[in-house]
Amino acid sequence: KKEDMIEAVVVVEAEERAAARAYKAKLRAVVVSKKDALEALPLPELRDVCNDYGIKGQLTKQARIEQILKLWQEADGVDRALAKIATDERAQELNGMEKAALRKLCEKAGVEPFVREVLVERLVRVEHTAGKFARPTIPAAPVEEEEEKPKKGK
Repeated sequence: KKEDMIEAVVVVEAEERAAARAYKAKLRAVVVSKKDALEALPLPELRDVCNDYGIKGQLTKQARIEQILKLWQEADGVDRALAKIATDERAQELNGMEKAALRKLCEKAGVEPFVREVLVERLVRVEHTAGKFARPTIPAAPVEEEEEKPKKGK
């Protein structure tokens, strides 16, 4: 019995580590993708992007890319890109479903179905507002209040 509990804990921890590695890999892929897109831009277009971000001065292409990436990350560009990827994946998943299954999902979500594309868009919108694509948060552990101990007087 104790061995079963230990094995269960080990399995859960392994799944959590795998999920964390997958999340870090997605983060890395998003940043690398943005960096590759910036490196593919010719210098005049990169200058325009720098002006949009408020970056001034005579900088090398690499320095411009680094500044843009830094500002993009500070402006939650990574989170927005991850949310867009999750939304696109969900839309693709919904597009691949049978009509009856989509109709059931729509009824469950309270969405009026008409056309497959509208159905998918509405479901994704409802799930987005419900926070399905938001960054996962770890619930805080409950804080136990300490009982007040009587102070000893003189």
